[in-house]
Amino acid sequence: MIGKSTSVPLGVGMVWAPGIEPLLEPGMDLIDVVEIEPQLYRGYVPGEARPCRMQDGILPHLAGLGKPVLVHGMGGAAGITESIKPAWVSGHLGFLTEAGRDERYFTGMMLPPLQTPEGVQSAVRHLRAATQGFDFPFALETQVNHMQSRCSTLGDGDFLARVVRGADCGILLDLGNILANEKNGRQPVEEYLASLPLDRVWEAHLGGTGPLSDELLALTESVLPRLRNLKALILEVTPNRVPGGSIEWLARQLELMRKLWDGRGKRGPGLRASPLPASTLKALPGGLPITPALWERALGEWTALGHGKGALFEHLRGDRGME
Repeated sequence: MIGKSTSVPLGVGMVWAPGIEPLLEPGMDLIDVVEIEPQLYRGYVPGEARPCRMQDGILPHLAGLGKPVLVHGMGGAAGITESIKPAWVSGHLGFLTEAGRDERYFTGMMLPPLQTPEGVQSAVRHLRAATQGFDFPFALETQVNHMQSRCSTLGDGDFLARVVRGADCGILLDLGNILANEKNGRQPVEEYLASLPLDRVWEAHLGGTGPLSDELLALTESVLPRLRNLKALILEVTPNRVPGGSIEWLARQLELMRKLWDGRGKRGPGLRASPLPASTLKALPGGLPITPALWERALGEWTALGHGKGALFEHLRGDRGME
């Protein structure tokens, strides 16, 4: 059932963190739904069948808020979804470990998959395995990608579209991520969106390192009317990014998002996709194809070890996204 979302709009919300409770008080009318990133609140309990578990008291607290709950982060969803019964679970598409010949390297950051038809097949296979047995719908987030498109035969939007159709899941549209991709020299936002099955977008994230920018707000205003199945608009901000830990600052951001949510019924302009420029590298010297395994090794070793080897690494090391 990973492709079936709730048909009921949930509204405006934010990622939960200790201390936001004043925003949830009756009469505030700022938060309709909360989202939990469970990996941030897990502890390690050795000797148990599930050694990583949520810190005591968090799940009962969330259940007692009287608000719908979303779970963001597949890795931390196991074992908690039954307690809080989320409307859906969302996650990222990327890799954190790279299987070296003698050991596994932890990259320390989410790295992008290879955007080729074989990369689509690999992503779909892993997503289906990761969500097997899920009792709740699943949505895949649009990811930041700092790399250039030289090894991709599929555009960013086309790649994601093929993956979500193959895995039969929804989309979490992080507009800040795809705006950052455009600034990094990747596919323009309008082309990206035109490639997506927008009827699969259930949730949208807004966030950043400070206040919601005018650019992001204007983009959101233009995009929301196109998202007919959107159920939630979520403010994604971590406590260390809130100036002075100010509840008033958070309230102002939520008020801006409420205006966007209330105005989402207005008709938005249409979109037209443009083709992505052809890849500059479709095979390695000797005709060896670029496979997801080779791609992950090149990026994983560089990120984890600071160096690498092989023809693909030599090609990628000049990419400004590597640094």
